[in-house]
Amino acid sequence: MPANKSQHYVPQFYMKLFADKDGKFNIYNVGRRKKYNNIPYKGQCQKDYFYGKDLVLEKKFRDMETEWSSLFNKLINEEDLNEEDVRRIKQFAVYQSTRTAAALEHSEESKRIQMIEYMKMEGANNSIPASLQQIEAFVEEKIKESNQDITFPVYYSEECLSYIDDLNVVIITYNTKELLISSDAPVVNVNKFIETHVGYAMAGFLSFFPICKNKIVAVYDARMYPRYRDRLYVESNDEKEVRTLNEYQLINAETITFSSCTDMDACYTAEVEELRNGNRNRPAVQAIGSNDSKLLAFGPRLSIYPCVLSF
Repeated sequence: MPANKSQHYVPQFYMKLFADKDGKFNIYNVGRRKKYNNIPYKGQCQKDYFYGKDLVLEKKFRDMETEWSSLFNKLINEEDLNEEDVRRIKQFAVYQSTRTAAALEHSEESKRIQMIEYMKMEGANNSIPASLQQIEAFVEEKIKESNQDITFPVYYSEECLSYIDDLNVVIITYNTKELLISSDAPVVNVNKFIETHVGYAMAGFLSFFPICKNKIVAVYDARMYPRYRDRLYVESNDEKEVRTLNEYQLINAETITFSSCTDMDACYTAEVEELRNGNRNRPAVQAIGSNDSKLLAFGPRLSIYPCVLSF
């Protein structure tokens, strides 16, 4: 295999934190409802030339992942952090949200809907007869001809970092029997005040992700979520919250969740499946107005779950 052909959209160092000493963990394929045990983590969450054959992004992430790996070891060992460490936590949260197969799928769906709506407006304004079926077929053909491109959402990440400079960070250790799971889309972005407004600049923005089997990191707006303001490391015995966090991973995942747990499917109840389907079926773009004049509203990938989190 050519060097750097297999490109991971979830870092190998990150997946290793959920594996055993032999480098294996358990996988739950959410869509298929199938469990696979003792699977090597190195073969997961990767695609051939996912970031392109020029290797520009692949090399960029290789350097960033070296820094993130050292940082995560500090978090797991609960060491003191400096300002640069905190910045890198936020950097991971933003970049990991935009570099996944799930993010690419959302971006491609946004492009598809945008093309359809523009063609409908063009047809209406220029009296070009074309049915919706013809337009959709034309767009699908054009999308097939074009290459999927992850570069735009990824390069947009650096700009997003400026919007969360003022957010706080907390690392929560769960002293519970229930273990945390992660997924191929591990960073969950929500807003518990206005659930559909999940923008980095919105008041109430909250981002969280597990970093091992018993710790999560939350990047949060302390004005709206003041409980852990100015605290970096906290502990919790809340079994229910761990289950809720695992349910979030099942809702947010594109295809798989992974963990040392063997019963990840226990969290995938009918309610969680309904929430997952509702979120995944939300349109990436909403068109407002008539065919000859429309406003297109681009929405983020959502994981709405009406629940209460301690942080």
